[in-house]
Amino acid sequence: MAEVKIERGVLGFRDDRHFSLFAYRPQHSYAVVRGFPPLEAIEERDGEFIVRDLVFTGVWRIACWKDIGPIHLRKPTDAEADILTSRLGEVRHGLDIFLLEPDSIESYIIAHGVSWADYEIMLGEESPLTAPGDRIPPVDGIVRFAE
Repeated sequence: MAEVKIERGVLGFRDDRHFSLFAYRPQHSYAVVRGFPPLEAIEERDGEFIVRDLVFTGVWRIACWKDIGPIHLRKPTDAEADILTSRLGEVRHGLDIFLLEPDSIESYIIAHGVSWADYEIMLGEESPLTAPGDRIPPVDGIVRFAE
């Protein structure tokens, strides 16, 4: 298996793929949000595609629809955090709010951290970031994380 590098990633990125809440495992306290290739590409062929998996660990709260659309993964500004904590109460120590949708604070996941990577896999296949044992490497060989 190829060596996989793990490095700190930078939040604030946008991705125009169609993202969906793909898997949620409360017993393991994680959620997978997957970015799919354009529908036209899926209709043209069968097989493996490049997807982007975002895996949130230590999940405390999920507030998003199953179908999210394009993503803007970021932490809230101070003003946005004040609005959210006025609605939710204080966020537990060690957890962060990760906003998901562009120009919105309505879609978020509160978790310990998030990792992401691009994989060439079958669309319904489990995320290599959560699969036990030997994992397939990311397309660029790098798993990024943010806490």
